[in-house]
Amino acid sequence: MSGKGFRTGAVAAALAAALSTAAFVTAAADAGHGPVTVTRSVLSAPATGEPTWSTTASPKPSPRKSSTPPRRQETSSSSAGDGAIRLTFDDGPDPRWTPQILQILTENHATATFFNIGQNAAAYPDLVRQIRAQGSQVANHTWDHPSLPSLGDAAIARQLDRTDAVQGRTPCVRPPYGATSARVRSLIAARGQRQELWDVDTRDWARPGAASIEAQLLAAKPGSTVLMHTGGGDRSQTVTALRDALPKLRAKGIALQGIPGC
Repeated sequence: MSGKGFRTGAVAAALAAALSTAAFVTAAADAGHGPVTVTRSVLSAPATGEPTWSTTASPKPSPRKSSTPPRRQETSSSSAGDGAIRLTFDDGPDPRWTPQILQILTENHATATFFNIGQNAAAYPDLVRQIRAQGSQVANHTWDHPSLPSLGDAAIARQLDRTDAVQGRTPCVRPPYGATSARVRSLIAARGQRQELWDVDTRDWARPGAASIEAQLLAAKPGSTVLMHTGGGDRSQTVTALRDALPKLRAKGIALQGIPGC
């Protein structure tokens, strides 16, 4: 392909991506759902993936993590300047990675909040029990990981209700992708639950390498909430990063725990 042809193709691809993004946001607004906040892109995916659980066409089934950086960082509602870093894990439980992460947490006198996919929790109820037995928390990450602002009120309620039914009613909800809106936050609050996002994205969903994930962990400040994943594909990099980073954080006198009240 000539240089001119390559440039023309690249421009066309970029224009197509921009139009896809515009269409998503416009559709959400046209549906009367109000402004939409997307913490991580829901419109792109890495070149490789290992689908393991989702049977829907939603933008982020388990392994199809976007390689696009978050569009906007939103802090956890529970973030505070205390002496602890809040560890959180999305998209589990997973029979391979969740037990390894729980073991590392135990070895480092740490706990975490696990935002579980409902259909995964239904498939692996023993893992849900193991999370709680370790001292960590279970929370709601919807049934099959749709973008909540694109759903109607009743559909959002079904996503959360089905997950609560299999792992118990939990105080905290994390919208998939970090995609939220005033309407979504209000619906969650009306259920007596609260939305929890994050301050620090380790980007482990993009598999940037264990060293990169570790660097994000070590840069986290006390009071921040850290996003990681225990499901959604190969999490060997996350496991390696945790094994190396948690002892270093503990050596600094930093407590490692889940989100208070979840």
